[in-house]
Amino acid sequence: MADEVRGSGQNSTRAVQLQKVGEIADIPAETRRRASERVRDLSVRDLEDLALRLQGVPTHNPRVEEITYEDLQNLEELFQGYKNAKIESLQRVSRLAEVAELEKICDYTCCCCTPCCCCAAADVEPFAS
Repeated sequence: MADEVRGSGQNSTRAVQLQKVGEIADIPAETRRRASERVRDLSVRDLEDLALRLQGVPTHNPRVEEITYEDLQNLEELFQGYKNAKIESLQRVSRLAEVAELEKICDYTCCCCTPCCCCAAADVEPFAS
């Protein structure tokens, strides 16, 4: 379905929202293969709903409601593989290209400047200290 939206010239934000984790080329293929089917089938929108759900906001997204603790661990491993691949690519580029490459990473994940949803959810009282 995401390919249909991409190919039709519709809103690119919608196309990104519909993209499945298993389709994200920036995640190394081996890392994607190790992910569970349920995790590979999550869309970017599902991940955004998951972040909201972990903050206590009801999302009424059945895919999010089905996510297990093991799926959360699987997601963490998946995005750790993504970040490791990006760091390795940064180490191969020149210092000037490093900034541009880092900006590309931040286009796809907020983990470069904020904790991922799994980390944020683990801290139930982030402002207590």
